[in-house]
Amino acid sequence: HLDKTHTSVHVSMQPLVLQAGSWPLSAPQAGSNNGNSETSSFILPPILQPSVEAFEEYYIGAHNGRKLTWLFNMSHGELRLTYLDKPYIVSMSVHQMSVLLCFQTKDSVKLSVISLATGITGDALLRNVRSIVDANILTTPTKELTETSELLLNKSLTCKRLRFRLATPQVVKNAEKEAESVSNTVTHDRKYYMECAIVRIMKTRKVLKHNALISEVGLCSWFSWFFFRLGFLNHGL
Repeated sequence: HLDKTHTSVHVSMQPLVLQAGSWPLSAPQAGSNNGNSETSSFILPPILQPSVEAFEEYYIGAHNGRKLTWLFNMSHGELRLTYLDKPYIVSMSVHQMSVLLCFQTKDSVKLSVISLATGITGDALLRNVRSIVDANILTTPTKELTETSELLLNKSLTCKRLRFRLATPQVVKNAEKEAESVSNTVTHDRKYYMECAIVRIMKTRKVLKHNALISEVGLCSWFSWFFFRLGFLNHGL
């Protein structure tokens, strides 16, 4: 497509196109409680825009009527650090990349300026910046990060490996809530399967003693998928 349209891009990319109805993924929405609302106004770095626009042009032209929704909060890439003695290649999220690209022409940038340039705000910005500071790529005179904090490019960075990966910022509280939600959903589904098994057995047997019913349910092939306690079964009865 690039050859046919005589289009050149400076950054190569490998997009993965997923069907919205088959994957439980969604773009960050303002005001949401999933921990991504602070990145809903994310601004894609200018150096990446031509690659994204070229793929959109190709995809929409090849698939009429389809719409692309970019999940930059789940995207990753690599940056080559050319200002050091060694040619380090660092893998990171696109959000972390957008922060580092603010230093492409400057050695020091304030946190408030990074927020305006990237569109990332609040705790999400602090987590992304902190992960880069922890990797010693950026430094800051103060331990605590605020809007007025000035971040400096560490030009004396050394690492044993020429290729390494930045740690992905994690939202602990939201991760705990998500784990609890998944656990509740799984329990509900298991209860539904158990009730279906009981109804199916009783339709066939008509009359059955309590212990015999428990044995019948335990032999059901559905329950080879997971371990259930007797109390869980009695609750369904």
